[in-house]
Amino acid sequence: MERTIDVSTNLSMQVPPDTINVDITIQGTSKTREECTARYNALLKTMKDALEQNGLPASILKNNRYSVTSHQVNRYKKDNEGDYYVSEKIIRGYIFQANLSIKQHLEEDLVEKIWKALSSCGNEVTFSVEFSIENDDAIKNNLCIDAVIACRQKANLLAKTAEAKVVGLKYADYDFKRRDLTYTACAQSAFYKSDSRNQVPAFDPSDIDVNCYVSTTWDIELLPPDDLL
Repeated sequence: MERTIDVSTNLSMQVPPDTINVDITIQGTSKTREECTARYNALLKTMKDALEQNGLPASILKNNRYSVTSHQVNRYKKDNEGDYYVSEKIIRGYIFQANLSIKQHLEEDLVEKIWKALSSCGNEVTFSVEFSIENDDAIKNNLCIDAVIACRQKANLLAKTAEAKVVGLKYADYDFKRRDLTYTACAQSAFYKSDSRNQVPAFDPSDIDVNCYVSTTWDIELLPPDDLL
């Protein structure tokens, strides 16, 4: 007859963030596609110049996606049955949008420099700042190992109470919430009043809570009477 013990545990730890992630959106409108592209290129240059003026290399800015879509207005007419239908689609202009990012190792004054640079680029630029952990897999693995060890200790105690001993791990599963590895510090809307853009927030990111839940099943066997403690 198969004998097992089910044991679970939840361990957590706090880890200081070591990485800054900045998500940037550029969005605006123009009358033609060509004007959209020209405006986007001008904004991109403005951003790179602003980074360099704050002592940062323009190369840290990564362009992930750029798109242009038309802004259409429909004109309607009635058919012979009295129902309306779209008789004409008129393009009133174009909307351009780009998604960019900056990911850097967290260093002193880095966040403040990026904030100042991007906040000076106009109303068509918005961004958010997050802090995270670069090597979260290593943290996850170490925490899960500690959790399995804790489960083994619990299983040993339970087995001893049942006059048995643990002979091996049969099954283990863990739940590790990756979203806990990101701490949103603040978000900057470029539509803030101009007199507030030079006011850099105080960046003091909290440690990030990392939680690992592990459930295990252990094979056990009953001890002979002479081996009972």
